[in-house]
Amino acid sequence: MPERVVRLGIDYGTSFSKIVFRDYGAPGGEKAYVMLTNGDFRTPSAVGVDGEEFIFGVDPSRQRRNPAMVWHESVKMRVAGEVKSNFGKYCHGTLLPLPTGFSAKDLAVLSVWFLISESKRAVREYLKSFSGTIAIGFTLGMPMSFFDDWALRSTFLQISRAAWELSKYHSIDERISFNEAERCLRSAYSAVKDSGDVLPGEIRDWIRTEAEAAIWWPFLSPAVGDGPYAQIDIGAGTTNISIFRIVPKHTASGWVKASVTFFGAISPPIGMDAVDKAITEWKGGNDVLEWRGREDQLLYGKLGNQLVLPEARQIHDAYKRTINKAFSELLQGHAERHAWEDHKIFFLGGGSLVACLVEQLCVSPLDPRRTLSAAALDVPPDIRSSDGREVPAVMFPHVAVAYGLSAFSGELPNIETPSETAPMENVNPPSRRYQNIEMDEWRY
Repeated sequence: MPERVVRLGIDYGTSFSKIVFRDYGAPGGEKAYVMLTNGDFRTPSAVGVDGEEFIFGVDPSRQRRNPAMVWHESVKMRVAGEVKSNFGKYCHGTLLPLPTGFSAKDLAVLSVWFLISESKRAVREYLKSFSGTIAIGFTLGMPMSFFDDWALRSTFLQISRAAWELSKYHSIDERISFNEAERCLRSAYSAVKDSGDVLPGEIRDWIRTEAEAAIWWPFLSPAVGDGPYAQIDIGAGTTNISIFRIVPKHTASGWVKASVTFFGAISPPIGMDAVDKAITEWKGGNDVLEWRGREDQLLYGKLGNQLVLPEARQIHDAYKRTINKAFSELLQGHAERHAWEDHKIFFLGGGSLVACLVEQLCVSPLDPRRTLSAAALDVPPDIRSSDGREVPAVMFPHVAVAYGLSAFSGELPNIETPSETAPMENVNPPSRRYQNIEMDEWRY
């Protein structure tokens, strides 16, 4: 009986999650599909509580009129605050008490289980005419700053494994009772414990940093060369910032991109939710999500720059701290500092579409008199939305992380996270212009 291998990339966000599933047996070669739910590529990450039931995948703004409903948002960041006993560092805003007996980690497991269940339903619909066996796997994304912390990495690995364990036997719908959730969680944690530890070489197939996932296509793309870069992924409740270098090597056929070295990463709890709140206060409305996706139409000129100035400053300050820390610990020497004077920035997430925000973040963190350039992010030729349509350029920055997560770890370039990177003293890797090369030739 024929087998079809499909891999899910789940970008579990603070406010919205995105999913890409990759069909390795697609006619004409592997293809990646952005999962759509009711025409939207974003699935709300908030967890609702209605009596003694949890609710998943529902936009809280559509349920605000029901006073009995309670919504727990930014669950992913709340997990980090729970693990590190420091909610102020990871969470922005008021945290409501969780239902008795449940932790933030529990809610994250249930949330990821729901996302896997939705993904499997989408895959089965997509392959409904296929009569063979469908082998599905998945990878969960997490901030690089979390991955470099042993306690957070271990927790998110357990979340990933427990959610997958649940998905092997059951699917979860929009609602689940407290009693059923408690029973399922107890069973999943027990199964994960009994199965033992994950081998080091297999960890990145369970969890992977959002930064390295997002850089997978730029690494493959002939349009992107080697050199120093920053990546600023402005999500709804969090901005993930990293700085890295695409490192070349010389081969018999010339210079090619060989690996990616990250020198710093941080995830401040600030993003488009704060921008939308500023717009709402300016407009005098009540629904902060009313302007979601339309920010760039409203924020222009001096007024737009002034409205996003507090958010831009917080993100830029985190960016500056990250690169300064990298220079003090890893990027030592005059040659390396000189190489970073004109690094380019990849902008991802919803904030990448807000011109006045991008403009303020392009001020060099090393010299405020210099303006840096945004790196172009083209759309991979193999990606489609699950309805078969082409993915527009404005959508890809939102789904770039999920796209990279949908690949097996063996397809990734050699990645070094900040904790794995040795100091570079007076090193300035040579830069070479690249010829157009077929995509498969870029896979290592």
